[in-house]
Amino acid sequence: MGVVYRAYDLDLERQVALKFLSPELLKNQAEKARLLQEARAAASLDHPNICTVHAIEEYQGQLFIAMACVDGCTLSHKLASGPLPPIEALRLALQIAEGLAAAHDRGIVHRDIKSANIMVTPQGQVKITDFGLALRHTSAVAGTASGRTLGTPAYVAPEQIRGEAVDPRADLWACGVVLYEMLTGTLPFCGENEHEMIFAILTDAPQPLANTRSEMPPGIQAIVDKCLQKDPARRFQTARELALALRRLLENGRSPGTPATPGRRRQRISFVMALVLLAALGALLMLRAPMQAGKPTLIVLDFRNETGEPELDHLAGMFTTALLPARHLAVLPRWRVQDILKQMGEQTGEYLSEALGRKICTYAQVDLLATGVVKKFGQRYTIELELRDAKTGLLHFSAMQWGDGQERIPEIIDRLALQVRLAYHEKAEDIRASQRTIAEITTGNLEAYQNFFRGEQLLNRMEFEKAEAAYRRAIALDSLFALAYYRLAYVKGWQLGTEQPAGAPLQKAIALMDRLPAPERFLLRAEKSRLEHGLQAYLQVLKQMEKIYPDHKEMLFNIGDAYTHLDRMREALPYLRRVVEMDPTFGRALQHLAMLYMKIKQYPPALAYAKRYVSVAASPDAYFLLAQIYEKMQDYAAGERVLREAARLYPENAPVTVALAAMLCLEEKIAEGISHLKALQQRQDDPRAVFWGHWGLAFAYPYQGRYRDALQASDWLVNFHRQKHDTLGMGIMQVYKGLLHIWGWGDTTAAWQEARKTQALQHRIFGYAYWLGYTMLLAYHAEFESARRVAGEKLPAKPWLQAFISSLQGRLQQAQVD
Repeated sequence: MGVVYRAYDLDLERQVALKFLSPELLKNQAEKARLLQEARAAASLDHPNICTVHAIEEYQGQLFIAMACVDGCTLSHKLASGPLPPIEALRLALQIAEGLAAAHDRGIVHRDIKSANIMVTPQGQVKITDFGLALRHTSAVAGTASGRTLGTPAYVAPEQIRGEAVDPRADLWACGVVLYEMLTGTLPFCGENEHEMIFAILTDAPQPLANTRSEMPPGIQAIVDKCLQKDPARRFQTARELALALRRLLENGRSPGTPATPGRRRQRISFVMALVLLAALGALLMLRAPMQAGKPTLIVLDFRNETGEPELDHLAGMFTTALLPARHLAVLPRWRVQDILKQMGEQTGEYLSEALGRKICTYAQVDLLATGVVKKFGQRYTIELELRDAKTGLLHFSAMQWGDGQERIPEIIDRLALQVRLAYHEKAEDIRASQRTIAEITTGNLEAYQNFFRGEQLLNRMEFEKAEAAYRRAIALDSLFALAYYRLAYVKGWQLGTEQPAGAPLQKAIALMDRLPAPERFLLRAEKSRLEHGLQAYLQVLKQMEKIYPDHKEMLFNIGDAYTHLDRMREALPYLRRVVEMDPTFGRALQHLAMLYMKIKQYPPALAYAKRYVSVAASPDAYFLLAQIYEKMQDYAAGERVLREAARLYPENAPVTVALAAMLCLEEKIAEGISHLKALQQRQDDPRAVFWGHWGLAFAYPYQGRYRDALQASDWLVNFHRQKHDTLGMGIMQVYKGLLHIWGWGDTTAAWQEARKTQALQHRIFGYAYWLGYTMLLAYHAEFESARRVAGEKLPAKPWLQAFISSLQGRLQQAQVD
């Protein structure tokens, strides 16, 4: 291909790699033009697993590419000393798949993936090189037609050899070859010469991995086999699907290379392989639009508004809602389309054009595109609708409806939806049984709908305050707009930092529940059950909804959240993972995943999700969580760095300062931590800072053995909460004072006196922290049975607390014997 030199960029003062391409390979001007075009496309790629291309230049007739200079070696060099440990091979393969996914999203196929084109840094980071540089291969031996691109023969896919069109699945074949090579140290298809190798690729099956290595982890064989299917249709269909299967195997499987128990070996292998195949299938089904087999899938693009009336700009959203009940079409809701755009790396813009719609259909394998035009002739409004095949552009259906006056437009939408459902062989009596007018389930006020739709766009961008204002404008225009009340409650819940919809808007939505679309009625029924009967009832309604709407993102998150609060962590994880697979920027799901993995002590995935949460949200809460994971890993220095960055970004945020002080105390930089807290305490112009200063000092002083100072700060906090009529805050600080008496002086009598002060308030206290402290004080007061009873009633999912009570009882009994 050419020669690579290390060079120094004088302008930008950086090391670069210059790859000079062989002039012999570029004599064909058409080939040269193609290579330049594809290399420039590759230069637009920006991904941590793709080697960055800085420039493509020509100097004195020599073409060269300036690339990032990667420290490390090629994967082929790394494999010269033998196969890799399976866990390392999986991690490298995952990075390769993620890099390819980013390229394929931009329509770029590598066509020459091989171990020599993959750099590995000393830290184990993959960098894929040479995008767009695969040259046309005209070997008669290879049997390729002129003008077809063929990569290195050992890695080339069968369809490339046959001279067929190349798509991203050819890269996935090569990825399978590389994974096989990493695991075994050999290539899956070999021969004495190019003839034999090509013949083997076209006709032979590779030797099973276990023939080369006896202890091959279960699950890997299934992934390799799927990559190396001769028929592209039977391979992984996208690099994201392959990455998902690899990630699931890394996260869910036991540590590769660990032998299974002999008596259970066959069962374990079958089970793990089933998991991998299900994961791969799940990713494909999630990406592909149909929600039920056999239904053509459809997305509705934004209608072209030729009336000049802005309140008619978003009728496509109204039409989508009207068409969602269709039984013979799988209509993608607008939020699902936005999620696909995020997966594609596209901007989730405000206008869904036909060009963008076709890209979505190609990426997500959607069958049909619906387009519309809104026109006005005097007082008469018309909407022209077309449904076309997304691949061929062939017209499947067209219709036009009209009405006099803007107020007739919702009726026009209803008639068009009815026509589409009838055209797709739905029985009229079935439609009548399920049909409700769009005005009944949204609003008949087009200006109100315009504001509602604007709120949905703002919520998708996590601009909560602006979204709230838009929903309130919609409600002001139509006081019976149930869906706007529900979304207002939802966005208020996010602003308040809770997963549950908030307050008065929720009650109003419940009162108007019959005016909601079916999915939102389910979600609202679940919220009503939660308020009246608790989390188990809430979860029961959501599980009923899952049977009908298995891909509803909000429902999936709510199920994962419910399992989280019920401490059913393992059941929560797959739901939350599905949410972030559908929407990689769903901050709450990223937060929950990081917290869950932290709770089950799987810190690498916890760290990865927390970092993604920071990149999406960049909020104090996100930085707190990342620092907390570092704390659990006892990497206090990293936690300090995170919190110092948060303090730089949010200098007026007092809780950030408190968190930084706490981390400094863990690093035994106690004096520095306390100095930060005292500075807060002395900011008399900011009552919040004064509160947080006292709060931090109450918990920091014990690190210096200053229990009396801690009690003094706690007394200040008790009085603060009393003045605010905050029963929970007052109760927590009162039991904390009791614990200080025990930790500082071993005085169980004084400790119990503090606990007794809270007993009259207990019917109003529901906080976990209070009941934990109170239960511990019961145990220290030797009321062990009462402690067990309270722990069982208030903290049933905390078995370690029961163990603490038993341990303390045993120590006290032993002390009495001694």
